[in-house]
Amino acid sequence: TYRKGGHIFASVVGSLTLKENTLCVVARRTPCTLRVGMRVLCRVTRIHLQQATLDLLAAEEIGPLQVEEGSIRREEIRTQASDEILVESAFRPGDVVVARILGMGDTRRYALTTAETELGVVQAKCASSAEIMAPLSFNQMECPSTKIKESRKVAKAMNLKAIFTTN
Repeated sequence: TYRKGGHIFASVVGSLTLKENTLCVVARRTPCTLRVGMRVLCRVTRIHLQQATLDLLAAEEIGPLQVEEGSIRREEIRTQASDEILVESAFRPGDVVVARILGMGDTRRYALTTAETELGVVQAKCASSAEIMAPLSFNQMECPSTKIKESRKVAKAMNLKAIFTTN
């Protein structure tokens, strides 16, 4: 802790304690910061020509998150040449995506990637029926009632609950 302008500030996140007439902050022992390489569960909020913007919902080893934002550039959607990929054919607003943190990006967003087989869309709603679609292949999902197929960057099946919940 330190004092500045008549106020007391903590230099770490944790619990405030009083020890021998001294205020102390005991740092949290659980991981609370996002790191490069972590998988995150996100919801697509906006689609642009060159990138998708997402809200980060949860992170492995941490669980649910406060409001955080990330983006996936067109070059980070798949491992193939980026000029062949259209952002709007990989993601749509409302899609739930598993991504990996590449970096801290700019001051507002984390830089994310889905360029691995186990990363991508894990839940999407059909544009015409609003029903949850089922994965059909690595690049298509199908509506169970209308049988309409839509393009997505589909993630390989995984146990999301085991990854994004903490004990």
